[in-house]
Amino acid sequence: MNFNSLPPLTFKRCLVLLAFVLASSGCASFRDGAVASPDYRAKFAAPPEKVWEVLVDVLKDLPIKEADAVRRRVETEWMEGWSERTLGAFGGGLMGNQWKKRVGLVARLLPAPGGGTELRLVSRVQEKTPGGTRAFRWQPVPSDGKMEREIIQRVHSRLET
Repeated sequence: MNFNSLPPLTFKRCLVLLAFVLASSGCASFRDGAVASPDYRAKFAAPPEKVWEVLVDVLKDLPIKEADAVRRRVETEWMEGWSERTLGAFGGGLMGNQWKKRVGLVARLLPAPGGGTELRLVSRVQEKTPGGTRAFRWQPVPSDGKMEREIIQRVHSRLET
């Protein structure tokens, strides 16, 4: 192959080549939260203003990053703790080799079809192993739905009273 017959590599062609390489490589920085966690929804007959008040009250103990009353959207900071997953056959042994876990939650209120208010909860869940090379990187995992169901149940029970 004669490389002299190839067109010159211009700045524009370099950018296109770089974009192609990044898009096809699956770079981890572009895939943060790439595992799609299911969104949990609940419909309430109450008006959005009332559901918003109850939702903010239910989430008041969480580290709130943003609470936008106009858009009726609440986003939490990352909440870190321990996963239920352990490393090893005996629950992590004496060293407590549990995986670390962090969760970020977004709650949004939308008008429900046919009237009422829809609450939509989406969690970003990530874990990292207690050892090895993966101990330095958070890996996205699907939500187990426990926290989302608990929040929906608390909103529901407070709206009933």
